Amino acid sequence: MSVLDPHSGEVKALIGGRDYGQSQLNHVLARRQPGSAFKPFVFAAAFEGAVDGVQPIVTPATTVMDEPTTFDFDGKEYTPNNYGEKISGQGHGSPGAHAVSQCRHSEGRRDGRYTRVTDMAHQFGLDPSIHPTPAVALGAYEMTRWT
Repeated sequence: MSVLDPHSGEVKALIGGRDYGQSQLNHVLARRQPGSAFKPFVFAAAFEGAVDGVQPIVTPATTVMDEPTTFDFDGKEYTPNNYGEKISGQGHGSPGAHAVSQCRHSEGRRDGRYTRVTDMAHQFGLDPSIHPTPAVALGAYEMTRWT
């Protein structure tokens, strides 16, 4: 729990767990991977790109294929997998907004606009150590709940 002064924004209290005797992990300050909770930043960057005219245009109505994909990044191949390595299959695309709720990892990274994703995250005040790499769309960069 975070308690802020609504007028000044000053932090009044942070509570990072239920029982310190059972777990000393401070859930507020511990650095952890956000995983799929980061997905809205990936799609917000894609949707903003549509407004800016970046091709291909991706909107909430865009059908995105859920299929195995390999990316070349920094001279290396990168092949992401969905949770449980389940793939909806070719020809079973899903709209961009639906892809967020289904957490399809191969979707949202198609065009390699990693910098747009990190820029979006930084605009929202997320950790500046998030870098524009394929792993950013997985929410693989560690951060705190208190950023």
